Amino acid sequence: MKKIAITIVVLLLVALTRWLEHNNNVVTQVVAEPQRNNKEQILLTQSQSKFVKVKPVVDYDFQANKEAVGSIAFNDLKTIQVFPNYAGKIHRIFVKLGDTVKVGQPLYTIDSPDLLQAESTLIANAASKELSTKALTRATALFKLKAMAEKDYQQAISDQQTAEGAYQSAINNLKIFGKSDAEIQMMIKNKKSDPELVVRSPINGQVITFNNPAPGAYIQPGIPPAPIAVSDITSKWMIANVAESDIATIKIGQPVDVRVPSLKDLHFKGVVTNIGAQVDINTHSILVRSDINDESNSLIPGMLSYFTITTGNLKGFPAVPFESVVRQGDGTLTVWVTKNGRLFEKRQVTIGLQQGGNYQVLSGLQSGEMVATQGAVFVSHAYDMSTE
Repeated sequence: MKKIAITIVVLLLVALTRWLEHNNNVVTQVVAEPQRNNKEQILLTQSQSKFVKVKPVVDYDFQANKEAVGSIAFNDLKTIQVFPNYAGKIHRIFVKLGDTVKVGQPLYTIDSPDLLQAESTLIANAASKELSTKALTRATALFKLKAMAEKDYQQAISDQQTAEGAYQSAINNLKIFGKSDAEIQMMIKNKKSDPELVVRSPINGQVITFNNPAPGAYIQPGIPPAPIAVSDITSKWMIANVAESDIATIKIGQPVDVRVPSLKDLHFKGVVTNIGAQVDINTHSILVRSDINDESNSLIPGMLSYFTITTGNLKGFPAVPFESVVRQGDGTLTVWVTKNGRLFEKRQVTIGLQQGGNYQVLSGLQSGEMVATQGAVFVSHAYDMSTE
């Protein structure tokens, strides 16, 4: 029985071996333990290496950026000081500071002597036109009956045409004041003038200036301050002080990313629209203005803001994640390079830009090399302990 059992075991082992060889599932290897070649290396144990993740160095396209500090302001090119077209005293006010207004919306009215004169002229000319038209009708009838001299008939025609011209001129004058056709016809019908001139908003926007336009205050067109200013609040300015050394890289039309700390670091997009004509001799900086899109009206003039201007693109630079770079006690920056995930070598690197969670590597690494990412600090501490 003992011999039979041994024979069965031998046959099973032979069968198992052939099956494994047939399916190629077992490869017998003799793995050599990695060896340290220099003092800049550290060999982790199998258990230690589980705490370290590695990734290859990849090529990354970086953007060359310049940063500056500034503040938000209203867009002066989209802000209008709303003056009346004619002088007069303020009569009524329809809005207050901060109100949102639409184009054509009444802002305030003035009592204008010029408007009163124009309306009186229209009423008088309308009466003259009506009278001359009736006179021409009678003259035409008499002339057909041979009861009026031709000279008198031609005079009646001339008087009616003169009255018609004066009437149309008076209407056009009132339209300059902003009166509508319906208002004009009502005025003629009622034979009553209204000296109140309505001043309307020329744009959609927000009332940003309210220079105490009290009723009775006398204002004249073009003489500041305007009673009310309206600004298009969908567009703001970001005005920044850019260092003199950076100005050569700033160009009109470059894209701008604006970050506002008080808005939980919200970002807004814009474009450079103006570069100052002179450098501040005290700060050696120059004013750079950007137009910022603000459809939500989140930006408030005066807010502190930071902007980043993209001045160019740097293509194909080696890059490593932030967590791969370890700062040493002497200030140098290092990464841990490996080929097998256990033997790591300390490599000093020079870094440049920081974008997208990656450092631009200027020297010390080549694309394709494997570096420690998560756990790089652990490798560094293990190395320090091994050299003590």
